[in-house]
Amino acid sequence: MNKSKRTFFYGLIQSSYWLSYLPVFAYGTAYLLYAGYSNVQIGALFASANILSIFTQSIIARKVDQGKLAMKQVMLSLAGIAILMAGMLFFVAPLAVFYLFLLLSIMVLQPFVNSLGVSGDELDFGISRGMASFLYSVGSLLLGKLFVVYSIGLAPLMGIVLLGLHLFLLLSYPFPASTEMETSHEGVRGMLKIYPSLGYFLVAVVFLFFGYSMFHNYLVHVVKNIGGDEGALGATIAISAFSEVPTMFLFTRILRKYSARTLLVVSAFFFLFKGILDVSANSLGVLYAVQMLNALNFGLFLPTAIYFLSNHLRKEHRSTGQAFLTSSIIAGNVLASVVGGMIMDYYSVNTLLRVILVMGTLGFLLMNKAMKGTKDEHRYS
Repeated sequence: MNKSKRTFFYGLIQSSYWLSYLPVFAYGTAYLLYAGYSNVQIGALFASANILSIFTQSIIARKVDQGKLAMKQVMLSLAGIAILMAGMLFFVAPLAVFYLFLLLSIMVLQPFVNSLGVSGDELDFGISRGMASFLYSVGSLLLGKLFVVYSIGLAPLMGIVLLGLHLFLLLSYPFPASTEMETSHEGVRGMLKIYPSLGYFLVAVVFLFFGYSMFHNYLVHVVKNIGGDEGALGATIAISAFSEVPTMFLFTRILRKYSARTLLVVSAFFFLFKGILDVSANSLGVLYAVQMLNALNFGLFLPTAIYFLSNHLRKEHRSTGQAFLTSSIIAGNVLASVVGGMIMDYYSVNTLLRVILVMGTLGFLLMNKAMKGTKDEHRYS
């Protein structure tokens, strides 16, 4: 299979994964509120799934790297478990334990979906990820309209359909013959001793995703606070996701002009800047417009961070560095779930947005410090 075909096929894998993410995560809070859970309970549920995923990912990934488990079988099993849990939610009862394992299976699947883009035959990760962002934006609009016309209670059923599509594509995808990666024996302290600025970078990521995840986890409240419904929620998610598409598609060209260090600082600044504008958004029109900044925060950050760690770290440290990045994002998600739930139950949407702004400020300052402390890496070629 040539590069363009593999890029397209892998783009379908990414797209089906993120489409299945939509009804479970993006509409997760709205569904769980509909099912009778409080914001604190929802926060605890998402936090528990995130914490469990850190350990589960580590254990399974180590087995895959050692050749004790086949990546394809792991991915098929996780997708199958997710479909089963979504089925239990829809056909049996909306129990928290079913939702916990649905969240967990999808989150544990994510690093393996990403690893297909950096193992085996070459492909253009940016284009594949851009496909996913585009289809995610379209899917969020369609789901938003569906849930308005019918009911948010259909979210698990849509999860079954989209996860089934992902499972079918995984069955058809030509997996690389080997996905083993070089691993480092350095622990956290050893890595931070070798790369002193890495610690600032990882803590910056925690703060940035604390705010980013809190905004998206409780976006339904932000939308309703200014008069919107599930349809408006879908439109907000769609605009946010669609804005990432040009950045993802043009990422290779952008890296030819600017260093990854510069791009990471720029993306961190736009996490902060978007936080400022979100606080002042007093209508759906303004909220929609502000979401376009996702092109320059998350849309720019994700591919740049992956590239930066792959080029700034020694070859034997790269997989460990990527694992640290994933763990930092998850840590931000955990804090967002717990703190966000408490804020929404005991305070207000405005308080939530102000906390997000504080997190963005801290993340930007730490990212700037981290990048000043690193040696410039090679430009993309």
